[in-house]
Amino acid sequence: MNAGRDRHRAAGRAGIPQIVAPGCMDLIDFAGWQDIPAQFQDRPIHMHNKLVKNTFYNVDERREIARELNSRIGESRAATHLIIPMGGIEEWDRPGGDCHDPEGLAAFLSELRAIVAPSVEVTELQAHINDPEFCAAALEIFDQWVADGIVPGARP
Repeated sequence: MNAGRDRHRAAGRAGIPQIVAPGCMDLIDFAGWQDIPAQFQDRPIHMHNKLVKNTFYNVDERREIARELNSRIGESRAATHLIIPMGGIEEWDRPGGDCHDPEGLAAFLSELRAIVAPSVEVTELQAHINDPEFCAAALEIFDQWVADGIVPGARP
């Protein structure tokens, strides 16, 4: 379940415009039948289904992930727009969820906002990544890119 070393790099290097959101970047996925490694056993566990279980990164790890995401999207040679959903970045971090961690989410989002590359446009939403408002904002950005000709060959 690894997106590879070029995650958040390939599109930008290829000159492809990208709308980026930090979805599920706080998750560590394991096969459902595997034991959780000792270094992660003190963390909350979410049983997604029989095939996948997750645990979550701690505050310092989340800050590091935010820095790495910003570094990667900052390399882009094309239009890049980061949408920051202040209400959460994956379904289980909602209040009452298996892995609700307001401190961890706040650390991640704070670091993410603090060091965005000047070339990256940013929209902060007071919504969760799975809320309809998030989808509407992403589509609004895309529609504007189509109208502005940033997305070549697309028709409004």
